[in-house]
Amino acid sequence: MKTKRLSALILAVIMVFSVLPISVYAEDDVIPMSECMGQLKSGNTYSISNAEEFLIFENNNTDIYSSVKIILTDNITVNTGLFTLDENKNLLYNGKAIDETNMPVSFKPLESFGATFDGQGYTISGLYCNAESAGLFEHSSQATIKNLNIKNSAFVSSESVAGTFSGECSYTTIENCTSDAIVIGRAFVGGITGSSGTIDSCLFSGTVIGE
Repeated sequence: MKTKRLSALILAVIMVFSVLPISVYAEDDVIPMSECMGQLKSGNTYSISNAEEFLIFENNNTDIYSSVKIILTDNITVNTGLFTLDENKNLLYNGKAIDETNMPVSFKPLESFGATFDGQGYTISGLYCNAESAGLFEHSSQATIKNLNIKNSAFVSSESVAGTFSGECSYTTIENCTSDAIVIGRAFVGGITGSSGTIDSCLFSGTVIGE
């Protein structure tokens, strides 16, 4: 009888732990972005847990081509206001035109990204990017972007190429990602990416405007 009770207890413990979310990255191996101030080294895994760390990552790097891994460890909100369009398809923030009196926090996307960005199922909300090549990254090559959701965001290309996850995209895989962003560009515009790339199990439910 005792043996049966012990076996039942062990089985119950195993079932409890089996339904708990477990990160594939050991905590000791992950470096918070705020600790390195965006200066990344090959072979390391870096975490982003808030808007400040996201902006450190984007604004302190130009090119990342290495075995670096970037992971999200929480949902992030950069701007709390709502991005919409007026009847003429002009971008609005909180119902008003975007100008110096109504300017959301913006970021300059990485010029080149060739590493791994794993959102781990988390969401980044309130992104605003106005750049020559607009997206989470201006250009991605031999990169992997996965398990990431983008909500209530706007990506505007001042020149030509725009996409939520990458403006220009080559030899890159974007998988298990979603976006409801507003994407505005000229020559090459797409919901997920502005050009090329391999897109797998992704969903775009936002608005694309091209000229």
